[in-house]
Amino acid sequence: MMLNITHASKDITKTQLEYCFTEETNELCSYFLKAVKIEVIAKNLEFYVSQLSNRENELFSSYRNQKRKMEWLAGRIALKALLKEKFSTNNEAVEILKNPLGAPYINNNDKIWISISHSHNMAIVAAALYPIGIDVEYLESQPRLSHQLFFNSEETAFFDTLKDDQKKFSIIKSWTFKEAVSKVLGLGGKMNFKHIFSLKGQYTDPVSHLHISSKTIIKYGYLITIAFAFETSGQIGV
Repeated sequence: MMLNITHASKDITKTQLEYCFTEETNELCSYFLKAVKIEVIAKNLEFYVSQLSNRENELFSSYRNQKRKMEWLAGRIALKALLKEKFSTNNEAVEILKNPLGAPYINNNDKIWISISHSHNMAIVAAALYPIGIDVEYLESQPRLSHQLFFNSEETAFFDTLKDDQKKFSIIKSWTFKEAVSKVLGLGGKMNFKHIFSLKGQYTDPVSHLHISSKTIIKYGYLITIAFAFETSGQIGV
């Protein structure tokens, strides 16, 4: 059972709570995804908060913005459910904390790599046995990105050749790639996004020598990019 939802304050079915995705599992790479609807988590707040550890509860309470709190909680609930289902973890023993750069990690577990993202009404998570990053953007939202801050001149020149709808889509796709790559590297917003060339959907980090590939999914009106890292030698990065 993915989520113990029968004891929630309302009778919520899994279909009402979750979005459905096809996961990637083959000889080259295996990763697992789960996405939940933030509004459903918010409507059953007491039940889902009860699934947090004391330290997670402190993190949850530290957020003053209600929207941000719900996004944070939905991501953790989705991830705990995914870890229980795919990696047989004990939810009561799983703590999802954040490092000094803000990246989430599983306390006392250095084998499973995780990533969390949220947009609009979706919180989506990814887990794998190698570095992985995920980013989601709602396609109906308007990109609020400064080309000068996040895209290099070659990327900007390409966007300028496109018509409005194509331009918006390409900007969102490129941005989710950059975000997902930064999460693979564990740097989040601390890196210079101009250095990540997004138009090929691949990136080799000059410091870690990880070769990062990606896959883009469009579903439920969202664009999701999953980035996963292998060393340049072809072995799985650890």
